[in-house]
Amino acid sequence: MKHVYRFSLPGWAVPQQEEFYALMARRGLFVEKRGFLLTRFSKGDPAELLYRLDAAPSRGQPPEEERLQFYESCGWHFVCKADYFHLYCAEKGAGELHTDAAWQNETLLPVRKSLRDELIGAGVQVVFWLLLFFLNFWVNGGIRGDLTVSETTVLFLAQCGFVLPALLILLILLKLFTSALAMHGFTNYLRSVRGEKITRLSLRGFLFCEYGTAMFYAAVFLALICTLILLTPRTVPMGQEPSSQVLLRLEQLEPNATVLQGTGSLGQESGQTEVVDVPLASLQLHNLQLSDTNGNTPWLDQHYIQLSGPLDPVLVAQSMAKYLSLGDPLPVKEPLPAGIDCAFLDDSRTDLIEVCLASGNRILHIQYLGSASDAQTVMALASQALTENSKSGV
Repeated sequence: MKHVYRFSLPGWAVPQQEEFYALMARRGLFVEKRGFLLTRFSKGDPAELLYRLDAAPSRGQPPEEERLQFYESCGWHFVCKADYFHLYCAEKGAGELHTDAAWQNETLLPVRKSLRDELIGAGVQVVFWLLLFFLNFWVNGGIRGDLTVSETTVLFLAQCGFVLPALLILLILLKLFTSALAMHGFTNYLRSVRGEKITRLSLRGFLFCEYGTAMFYAAVFLALICTLILLTPRTVPMGQEPSSQVLLRLEQLEPNATVLQGTGSLGQESGQTEVVDVPLASLQLHNLQLSDTNGNTPWLDQHYIQLSGPLDPVLVAQSMAKYLSLGDPLPVKEPLPAGIDCAFLDDSRTDLIEVCLASGNRILHIQYLGSASDAQTVMALASQALTENSKSGV
């Protein structure tokens, strides 16, 4: 026996499902099994059939044997379970499955309660994700530098750009919208059961809206996955020019180290460095702890962000300096290197220099542990990397 599959209509769309299955039967396709995503049809000779959905005692529970026998005696045959309901069919001309509107309304109330709970759950999810985001950054901000709400938000947007949070918010709002639509549609169905006059879309209009919403939901989800993939860092050879990477090399800060050996905290060899080369705003992490022939352990950690969207580079640089630094970087008031808009510096610790510079929409944060270079050298090399990158257009 040949089978075909069609996308399942939502469980709450009772009259639309009944009409859709009858239409399929006239085309020679008969329901065998209804799944969450797909409904399986068997092929046969076209027939005029009636389909009706009967509320299940609980979601997914099979019908009682007594009810099956009673419906069979009335000409209605059990087809399959259908989410909140059981699906029955009969030949055209058979008496209606339900003749007592008050009793039918009573059996449908648990379904309405389930839909209401789903709507409340979707609303709770929206609040939960918003709270989780702010709590996560507030806690980390408090530990790493007591960030304000504005600094927390701007740093988040600088790291991941506007696309990722916009897609996440859109995905959550779509879930909330579909839950509200289900609640509204089923409430209208209950009103029709009670004999009230309602206006509803034709089957074609309903299918257009339902499949259109599903395709939009899938497109947003796919865009979210693609965005996450694009934000994944990539590896390039250390031998590239600093201006093309917007990164300092440890050899530039430790000119007396004749041999560098070991691996970084991410497991990469010293000849490689982690670089983000994607067009979206991104956060770059570079963490190498290497040793020279004298047993010294110079250490370099860099975070690079290229901003996209209407973000204030000075505020982002200030937020990065507070969030990433071990100390308390202060604004540099003396004349800044050419091309640098602002800088934050902390060189109060022995052999530890922390600096954050902004040039246009590019920001670089440096943590350097070593004795071969001073703060002015670190700032000069970082400034050169940022400004050369600007000239090259990379």
